[in-house]
Amino acid sequence: MKYYPTIAASLLITGIVVLGVVALNQQGFIRFRFGDGELLIDGRQQETHVQIENLDTYHQ
Repeated sequence: MKYYPTIAASLLITGIVVLGVVALNQQGFIRFRFGDGELLIDGRQQETHVQIENLDTYHQ
């Protein structure tokens, strides 16, 4: 994608979060690993915390 790489990343993250919320019905917390980044969704607390670290969008 030459234009708007952040939009593509946002759509990808949204899809991962949707899958994570579905999986939260079975587990307490979800942890995704992609490249050097990590997406942690903790559903054991009152509020769901989504932490994204080292998410680098690349340009083709």
